[in-house]
Amino acid sequence: MTNSKIRKDLVLFFFCLLSSLTNGASSELESIPIIFPSGIDGQHIWVGILAENGSDQSIRWSYVDTLPFSVEFSRNKIPFKMVVLKRDAVPIVESLSPDLIPDGISVEFSKGSSVTGKIVTGKAGLPISEGLVSVQFDETLDIPLPEGNPVFTWDLDEHGAFEIRGLPLGEHTVSVRAQGYMPSEQQVIVEFVGQTQELQFTLSKAEYIHGHIIDYKYRSRVKGSFEVSVSPAESQTTEIKTEFDNNRYFTLGPFAEGASIKLDAKTEDELRSRTIEVSVPTEKLTIYVHRWIRVKGTVQAEDTGEPISEFTFVTGRRQDEKTSIFDVNGQFNVEICDEFRIVSIHAPGYSFWASEEIEFERNDDDEVNLGVIELEKVYVVRGLVVDQETQMPIQGARVFRNDIIEHSRRTTYIAIWNSGEVQTTTNADGEFNLTGIPSKGSQISVSAHEYLGQSQTVMDVNLPIKFELVPPVSVSGQVVSLTGEPVAAMVDLLGYSGKRTEDGNFHFNVTAGTWRFQALADSGSSNVLEVTVESGQEVEDVRLVIENVGRVYGTLKGLLENETARLSVKGVFGSTVHNVSNGNFELTGLSSSGSYLVSCNTNFGRELTETVYIDESLEGNINLNLTGGSSLSGRVVAGADGLAGYEIQAQPDSSLQPVVRTRSQRDGSYRLRGLVDGRYRIEIPSRDFTQQIVVQGDTQVDLPLSANRLWGKVRSAGPVEGAEVLLKRHTNDQETIFWTEVTRDGSYRINNVPSGTYTVQVTHPGYREVTQEVDVEYERVELNLHLEEVNRDLTD
Repeated sequence: MTNSKIRKDLVLFFFCLLSSLTNGASSELESIPIIFPSGIDGQHIWVGILAENGSDQSIRWSYVDTLPFSVEFSRNKIPFKMVVLKRDAVPIVESLSPDLIPDGISVEFSKGSSVTGKIVTGKAGLPISEGLVSVQFDETLDIPLPEGNPVFTWDLDEHGAFEIRGLPLGEHTVSVRAQGYMPSEQQVIVEFVGQTQELQFTLSKAEYIHGHIIDYKYRSRVKGSFEVSVSPAESQTTEIKTEFDNNRYFTLGPFAEGASIKLDAKTEDELRSRTIEVSVPTEKLTIYVHRWIRVKGTVQAEDTGEPISEFTFVTGRRQDEKTSIFDVNGQFNVEICDEFRIVSIHAPGYSFWASEEIEFERNDDDEVNLGVIELEKVYVVRGLVVDQETQMPIQGARVFRNDIIEHSRRTTYIAIWNSGEVQTTTNADGEFNLTGIPSKGSQISVSAHEYLGQSQTVMDVNLPIKFELVPPVSVSGQVVSLTGEPVAAMVDLLGYSGKRTEDGNFHFNVTAGTWRFQALADSGSSNVLEVTVESGQEVEDVRLVIENVGRVYGTLKGLLENETARLSVKGVFGSTVHNVSNGNFELTGLSSSGSYLVSCNTNFGRELTETVYIDESLEGNINLNLTGGSSLSGRVVAGADGLAGYEIQAQPDSSLQPVVRTRSQRDGSYRLRGLVDGRYRIEIPSRDFTQQIVVQGDTQVDLPLSANRLWGKVRSAGPVEGAEVLLKRHTNDQETIFWTEVTRDGSYRINNVPSGTYTVQVTHPGYREVTQEVDVEYERVELNLHLEEVNRDLTD
């Protein structure tokens, strides 16, 4: 649609609006004639009147298309101002008074001043022929314009040129808009009548950022809003808008082509992204939003207890999110996101420290206090690396701290950092100075080309340490079947590493000593073979025979839609198979007859264990049936709030039925599928939560975590450790049961009990059963109970 067509439509709209306002005028209306001595010449002319004293900020506009013309108004309310607008003429603003009513107002237009100009593209300087130029008058002149009025807009010609006429004295704003380009505006000052000025507009192409926002924890697309910073700031000449489609794919913009944009995304549930920087245009941008929590603590020296005032707080998958801390008290308070659950501290002269995983699903506040962190002082260890046989120095050997890794994410994190940061190389004399070793107990490793690595434990940092490296000893061989054919397999050097061979051949470099090898193939496994080698010896023709060809085969049934299983024979290394569907399966690697346990774990959290017997033929058949089509669903809640990320276990009464596990989602919802109708013990281990629930079909039960607590003592003449305390309630045909065991000192505690009236039952062999009702209506309810031996009368 052309700009002239738009303008004609707008004219017609305002004409219709005027007609609707003037039709049906009553005799209570007065009018002032508006006289145009020079006629209107078919031009667009608008007349607006403003109520008395300007109390009514709206202006009633009329379109002049025929003469004579008059402005109507209420007889008892004469307008105080009139505005007359004509294209290419100076706007006229007149004050109105009662004495003007009889004779009317004569209007003569003047040409005023003019502005010419040209619009071109930013890069190539090509003319832009499709667009509109408009004028906003000097605010001090108080010249209002009707909404959408085309009187003061001008089209561009084919060369991108325009001409504006009829400008009054004052400072005015000339604006340019063109489809696909960023709008632009310039100020023009008219100082005298008849003045002519020329403007040049260079428009940047309007571009957008497209992408989606991802909830980092659940890997799901979400909607959100953006905080945007544009550089250069002056390139942003229009409002920034965000739109999401049905697939939650966003469009953000417009921006000037080539602009640098900093983005922060956030969602309604207070997830935020880290600041990212992109250039425009950008397609398929992925922005992760996270849960954030503040971490605080105090860092001090382990040996003196004095605060460490200068250190670096580190997070990030590559330890690249660093915050420098300078605090005389050694204190820090830093915000982190859920992408990095381990934080670390690095201070010069001290050992690297890392936290355990930080729990983000917290109910009390958004802050974690790590307390006092004590850092161990580190020292410089001197040493020498030589060839064991010749005692010649080895230059360029890598020397690094190599702590023994315990099986935890924290210690692994620390060990990896130490091995990468606490390292050096030997000089031409084979000497090294390694900085970053604690006083004792740390391990230093050395690796060098054409030598086997070596490690030693530092017992005294003041004593130099010597490494004598030896060239490797070669062990090679082949994996074969019982008939001597080469077999593709994984060859494991037990306790160290493994290598995959497709043609059956393998080779390892080791030191002198005794080594243990085993091969794992699809058809089975070899026995463990010990190989003893001496210094300088090459061992060849080692044969690993796949002779453990026993197998378990059978059929798996009962998997639900989109459910898969992992099957394995317990205690048989290499027997595990993954992503098993309903149907036949086979597990290999068994070496002898006997009874074995076959375990089945599904991605829906169901677990099943069955016993199979392997006969002398080294084969055993078993059918695994994951029965159950019922489900248990609801929400893990604290009051009205859903709690995310909690593991929920459904323990059946029968050991023949599978245990089912799941985790609560972002809104606290959970669903345990594949259950068999019957009683289950529902547990949330991290919150010490236990509840008995009867499942029948699709059962819905909410699990309250921040409800009441029932506690107390169970007393008797003798020990009552192991006594069971059951808490029961029947509501809406649903039985709720909590239970716990009495500790050695006779105490018990049941957490997360919803408010209500319950029956308490205490049982123990050798004592009479005690039953009592209790109202649990407060956060902490104490109830002490007394047990009597069976041969005594029960007394309260």
